[in-house]
Amino acid sequence: MTPAAAAAALARLRVIDVREPDEYHGDLGHLPGAALVPLARLDAELHRFDAEQPVLVVCRSGRRSAAACERLASAGVRRVYNLAGGMLAWNADGREVCARRHDAARGCDAARGGAA
Repeated sequence: MTPAAAAAALARLRVIDVREPDEYHGDLGHLPGAALVPLARLDAELHRFDAEQPVLVVCRSGRRSAAACERLASAGVRRVYNLAGGMLAWNADGREVCARRHDAARGCDAARGGAA
């Protein structure tokens, strides 16, 4: 899913970020409302996913999120989307991000109800 398509559908998607915590809170920031579920922990969290809820998976460049999409689909999640190009593409497209290390706290996760 392109950054533009993801931005348009964001309110209808469960967003998970499969990067490590330092990346999630790092210079690229994270998507508003994205829940941090590092790829190494994903298998232990699969039982928490609703097979019918669409999920957008995000990482730095799209590689880890593609692997996570395969795992989620294998676990029965029917609508799984990989953010094409990851946070690199999201930032290059000028989209809103939360919690960049160098930004002041903006509270955008709380506004979307996201878990970090």
